[in-house]
Amino acid sequence: WKAMDDFCSFDAAAHSVVLEKPRSAQKKRATKETSIDVKLDLDPKPKGAQGNISTGIATLDALFRDIEAASGVCLQAMCSGDLWIDEHHSAEDVAITVGKALAEALGDKGGVARMGCAKGQCNNAEVLCVMDLSNRPCLCSDLRFDEEMVGDLSVEMICHCFESLVTSALMTVHLVQETTGSEKEPCAGDLATAAARALGAALGHCIAVDPRRAG
Repeated sequence: WKAMDDFCSFDAAAHSVVLEKPRSAQKKRATKETSIDVKLDLDPKPKGAQGNISTGIATLDALFRDIEAASGVCLQAMCSGDLWIDEHHSAEDVAITVGKALAEALGDKGGVARMGCAKGQCNNAEVLCVMDLSNRPCLCSDLRFDEEMVGDLSVEMICHCFESLVTSALMTVHLVQETTGSEKEPCAGDLATAAARALGAALGHCIAVDPRRAG
């Protein structure tokens, strides 16, 4: 585990450099069920700036805000969808569109750290995320949800959204539920939040420009 600890402890932010070309993207998606507009800035000014996230699904908004905050990007995601039927189309299409915006903003990924890992916590839930901007999309997860819903979003759709985001962004991601020593299993909401924070933090490491890779 020492090698993993060393890998996770690399301070990408401390090694970052100023980019000449802005890393941002805007993606729109329109189907019979949804209309989506996403704007993503990987290097927001001022640092820590936050975008408006309004998908019509409060739980999905919260998860994307956690990803945004932990990664240091600025995300705007607006969605109008057929929520009178269910949340499936809106949740899936937002995750797809955000993933595609991320892939476009990263371009050829030249000069970035590319690989990273981080942990996310929420109460007694802790998740480790290991990420590679590999262009080989794959999500492996052992998250153990013991409830069917988190607010207004099913846990099935939460898992599907993570998968859609990872696949559309062309990333390889492992989400591992850590053992915290607590006798009580984490609730589904805390586990989803911890996963989003871990994913966001790992993304922040991966997208940081690393002068050792530049040029």
